[in-house]
Amino acid sequence: MSHRHWPLRLVGLVLFAALLVYAHPGQVWAAARDVRVVPLLLAAAAAIGVIVLRNIRWKYMLAFCGGTIRWRDLWPLALVSSFLGNLTPGRAGELWKMTFAGATTFTRSQYLVSFFYDRLLDAATMALLAFAGLIGATAPGTAGFRFALGAIVGLSIAAVAGRRQIRVWIERAMRRYDLPWQPLSRAAGATAGRAAVMLVAHVLSVVLYIAIYAGLFRAVGVSVPVAPLTVAASVASMVAILPISVAGLGTREAVLLHFLRPYYDAPSQVILVGMLDVVLLAYVLSGLLALPCWLLGYPRRSGGGAGVGT
Repeated sequence: MSHRHWPLRLVGLVLFAALLVYAHPGQVWAAARDVRVVPLLLAAAAAIGVIVLRNIRWKYMLAFCGGTIRWRDLWPLALVSSFLGNLTPGRAGELWKMTFAGATTFTRSQYLVSFFYDRLLDAATMALLAFAGLIGATAPGTAGFRFALGAIVGLSIAAVAGRRQIRVWIERAMRRYDLPWQPLSRAAGATAGRAAVMLVAHVLSVVLYIAIYAGLFRAVGVSVPVAPLTVAASVASMVAILPISVAGLGTREAVLLHFLRPYYDAPSQVILVGMLDVVLLAYVLSGLLALPCWLLGYPRRSGGGAGVGT
């Protein structure tokens, strides 16, 4: 985003301030005093699991783009970049990994393509989950489940069938921003077994992502069924990608307030969920995981490296 568009980055903050006034700060503070510790700790554990699994997924995604990174280089790079992503609009801070291109065993173009596919996989999955959740919420039972499952399978087949057009779009986007284009290659690390590991890590990370919101809502005394929770969490995740807020602040709360209206007693509970997500999980927890790496000088820009490894 160029400098002339910087006011857009304040949209989320302004929206959050408006929602906080709407929910009454006093009621938010009163709800905070009654937060349940155990569900909050479970949400924190799920958040750590999401960070670990998503970076395992990215490691193997990078292999399919022809790059490699050692496990000992992955974790400090992943933890610090995840924290920087939480500090920047649209999680752009995660692009900090690109500064290690050439110093490790992947190039700038390999990273950019892997980053694009990583985000595309997240967005597509969340869109499918939101759709399935809507079907489950409006047409519960066997018929609704079958329809949702059939829709997911059909859309997945359509995505595979249109992979050539997707590749054209990626190439055009890369050239538009003067970035070197490198197509996915069948590199030595891109095996069927590692593809399976990548997909398993992805599925588990999505499950834990939904579990984070389940834990946070339980912590503030709100019980939300799986279907509507999946819809709200998925839409909130997709909106958070837009570079109009930091760590989804403001946009997340607006989505949750809209989709979960039948389940909470007061807007202050939803605002508190958003604050717990941002302050405790995105900043404090993520920062505590990244701080030791940063203080010890990791990740280091040392050349060389082993293969992808399993």
